[in-house]
Amino acid sequence: MDNENDSFWLKSYHSHLEHEKSINADRLKTWKQFDTIDAWRHKRMYDSLLPLIHDAEASSWLTVGDGRYGTDANYLIRNNVKNVLATSISDELLKIAKADGFINSFKIENAEQLSFGDNSFDFVLCKESYHHFPRPMIAFYEMLRVAKNAVIIIEPNDVNMQVTKEPKTLVKTKNKFQALKDFIKDLFNIKRYQYNSFNPAGYETLGNYIYSVSEREFEKAALGLDLPFIAFKGINDRYEEGVEYQGTNEASILFDKVKAGIREMDILCEKTGRPYNILVSVVFKVMPQDSMIKKMEAAGFRIERLSRNPYASNS
Repeated sequence: MDNENDSFWLKSYHSHLEHEKSINADRLKTWKQFDTIDAWRHKRMYDSLLPLIHDAEASSWLTVGDGRYGTDANYLIRNNVKNVLATSISDELLKIAKADGFINSFKIENAEQLSFGDNSFDFVLCKESYHHFPRPMIAFYEMLRVAKNAVIIIEPNDVNMQVTKEPKTLVKTKNKFQALKDFIKDLFNIKRYQYNSFNPAGYETLGNYIYSVSEREFEKAALGLDLPFIAFKGINDRYEEGVEYQGTNEASILFDKVKAGIREMDILCEKTGRPYNILVSVVFKVMPQDSMIKKMEAAGFRIERLSRNPYASNS
């Protein structure tokens, strides 16, 4: 018997393909700029790659779901990675990026059915596209298949894995000066930052479920495949409407608001142990060199050497 869910994943990819074709020129222009608040936000995430890049400048990289004008590939290129292939479900924007000299090469690829052979690239990067995939774990196993060294996933963190359903939590004051500021805000009924500790299921207008990730799911996937090493780093991010069009080199209430929001979330995470809202996950297929491990630790990664399957042959 036919089941409409069997073809839902195909419809989902088709809707994302059509969406890439509809991106307007003004929005595209912002992705070429590196001095906007939005570029600053994304650089904070991209910079987590530096410990991997600095030990691997001669390596090959594949970016998956890089339809945002190939910005993932461009970051790698600007940091001296020469061999980078950008891929997405559509080449609509990647063709323009290539013609503009923004990226070196591209290819149309479905994340769940990559056309490359096993171990084709040293590293595979998927940044903020994983949550669009209708069957993300299939895509993850495909990325692992074509990666030789490691897969890096940068995505919203699933705080529900560590935080139960509870009322909104106010950030605790850090010092007397902050306490005075908060008192004044309360006195004049100025809204202070609040963060939900539990996020219900959400969907984007394109129809996809917003799939957030967790350390535990990648740890289990790695253990199931008898992989040796994983690493995680948490980052807080805050989006405000208009960040794409405003620069960081000018006095900006909007930029101050974004930075203040991030600072308050950082305090909340430090004081309560609440997980950061962005998770950088690195799943290694082979043990990285000690120099890379040290650089990752210095950059704030929590590393984990996984126990190996005693019944599997590692020869």
